[in-house]
Amino acid sequence: TLASCPPSPSSEWYNFSKDPRPPSLVSYPGSGSTLTRLLLEMATHIHTGSVYGDISLYNNSGHQFLGEFNTANVSVVKTHFPVGPTHGPEFEYRAATRAVILLRDPRRAIPSYLNYQYGDSIGSKHDVQAPLRVWKEWRDEPGRVETELQKWINITRHWAERLDDLHIVLYEDVIGSRASGVEALRSLIQFLDLGKDMSDDAIACVWEEILGKKAQGKGIRRSKKYIPAYTAEQHSMITSELEAFADSIDDNGISERSSLIEAIRLYSAKVIPANDMAEEREMI
Repeated sequence: TLASCPPSPSSEWYNFSKDPRPPSLVSYPGSGSTLTRLLLEMATHIHTGSVYGDISLYNNSGHQFLGEFNTANVSVVKTHFPVGPTHGPEFEYRAATRAVILLRDPRRAIPSYLNYQYGDSIGSKHDVQAPLRVWKEWRDEPGRVETELQKWINITRHWAERLDDLHIVLYEDVIGSRASGVEALRSLIQFLDLGKDMSDDAIACVWEEILGKKAQGKGIRRSKKYIPAYTAEQHSMITSELEAFADSIDDNGISERSSLIEAIRLYSAKVIPANDMAEEREMI
């Protein structure tokens, strides 16, 4: 039951870690890093950090991310490096020696990133979906989807090729079901050396509160009015680029790189309808 979950978020219950150089939490923007951080904080009672210092997360009414301005003494540090500034906290944190790579199918992450940008433009970053018209116009800008896909690939490649101490998390596993979510979170917590004795029931309780039938959302996940689609040409391009990316990675016998290659091939093989009327109609 929810009563057996860790207590509701409060500054009294949440602690900072003793790690002066925590692992990075790496992702393309729109891949679910905020939701993953929320689950991780509620399960472990240890703050997560970020190189971005997003005041809207620090002051979030559903859950305050009180480690948002920290890159030390937190469990992980959110970053989208190397896509971003060449100076400042994001650039400085490029030297992290361990990394969690959070992957989401780029066909879904790219429109999610647009949602963030659109929300930012109207003062509501994390809980709105861009109108269908805005998505189609943005998607069909010359080179837009190609550019965003290359960002997804470049972020993943940079950390996967530079580090051996990696952990791969699939967003689809985190949200897919209670069972897959608990397994993904338990594996992540173990990689971070946090709460090794934590029971699956405790993790499941947190998952249910945030993502289950009784979830209140905590002001993080967006309600959806339509499902973004791509043209046939864009869909074909994404498939071929992901296949080429997977072929270019050398696992060197490292299991997490093998998991990464497997995930990329899974994304490349996905069949998503390109018919706008079937895929993008307003959902009632």
